[in-house]
Amino acid sequence: MAHPRCQLPFVVALWLAAATGPALAQRVEHGAIWVEPLGSVFLGAAGLGYASAGLDVVLQSGAILVIEGMYTRGGWYGCESRSAGGSVAVGVRFFPAGGSRGWFLQPKLRARRLTTWGARGTTPPAEGCAAAEAQGVNGEDGEIGLGLDFGYRFRLGPLVLEPVIGVYAGVCLGCLEGSFFHADFDLFETARARRTALAGGLNLNLLRVGLVF
Repeated sequence: MAHPRCQLPFVVALWLAAATGPALAQRVEHGAIWVEPLGSVFLGAAGLGYASAGLDVVLQSGAILVIEGMYTRGGWYGCESRSAGGSVAVGVRFFPAGGSRGWFLQPKLRARRLTTWGARGTTPPAEGCAAAEAQGVNGEDGEIGLGLDFGYRFRLGPLVLEPVIGVYAGVCLGCLEGSFFHADFDLFETARARRTALAGGLNLNLLRVGLVF
């Protein structure tokens, strides 16, 4: 029979294997950084600058904290104006089936701000772009609201792919009606003026592509 001291290393090794085996089998995903290339391509083809990216941080529960940012520049509101600004969003991605892959829901809080300048009347005057009306296009607008994204998370080695679509609704401050960023619920307002209104829209970036770190 082996001496008890000789058996000690084997006992310790077996204890470590028993303790770490389940942890290795249920290894938690790392975080990731990602971009949304389709939105940039589609809007770039329309002459609008647009870039969107995000950071994933895995929480102990298996849910993922998501921090997003977007920057844009271009003629969003017409009347030969130029606009620049961006948005930020913070949300948590949940996987109803458990784990950190597969179908997910991502509720989030979203805020946006845009500055517009250089608007002027067109010749001949286009809709909302007569000389007097065009000046109302210049200014700043912002929006705050809630969103909900729905998608599927694939993991291919270090690569993360997420087909995704979403909706959002909130309050738009100083906004023009009929902008790309929101669709007013006030169907009887036709004048091109800045005002506070309820707003809603879709997240049509459609695909996130990222790398695990």
